[in-house]
Amino acid sequence: MVEQACDLDNVFQALANQHRRDILRRASVQEQTAGKLAQTYGLTIAAVVKQFAVLERAGLLLTEKRGKERFARLAETGFQDAAQWLSFYEKYWNSQLDSLTRHLEAPGE
Repeated sequence: MVEQACDLDNVFQALANQHRRDILRRASVQEQTAGKLAQTYGLTIAAVVKQFAVLERAGLLLTEKRGKERFARLAETGFQDAAQWLSFYEKYWNSQLDSLTRHLEAPGE
């Protein structure tokens, strides 16, 4: 349980940054290079590689060095723990909203 909490902390910390979220979005479409992303964001390649490292530590991204370039792609299972954690709250709020709907639609009480 403690290990899962650490993993979730890393995932949500990684997702807290707009550049990292955008890197993940772009990597979901196709493999990304640090050089191309550096140009896109107006950052240095070193800064993008640091963002890659945060995402990799969280298990959301896989990187590979080929020649002088670092490539990144989505990790296959990186979002599973976070999705499972969030689904509990989705079910909770759906249940609460269903109860509210039933209450509001009940004939005059």
